[in-house]
Amino acid sequence: MAAVSLLALGMDFCGTLVVLATALLCLRDYLRAGGRPAVLDPLRLRLAGGLVLALSFKTGAGVLRTITVDSFRQFTGLLLIVALRFFLGQVLKGQLARRQAAQATLPSLSPPSAHPSA
Repeated sequence: MAAVSLLALGMDFCGTLVVLATALLCLRDYLRAGGRPAVLDPLRLRLAGGLVLALSFKTGAGVLRTITVDSFRQFTGLLLIVALRFFLGQVLKGQLARRQAAQATLPSLSPPSAHPSA
């Protein structure tokens, strides 16, 4: 049982590291871009992807913890936490997919070609 608890703790830690690393990388890229509004959408997408990945680690840790619970009350508490994390993950994935689809349909903002094709 101690090994399962350590594995769950390690997965929780990995989820926390993913959030921290993603946030720091997005902040770095935002600052490098000078805070231009054009970079916000790609950074939001990257941050949302990192949050979804972190939630996956945290949910996995919650599932592992169900192995070591001692009472039904602890089990229901963990079950609620896992369900909430799953719901949040699905919401983030849906938002991420909609945002990526919207970005794919936007016209390119690149300047027109200097050589007309006439």
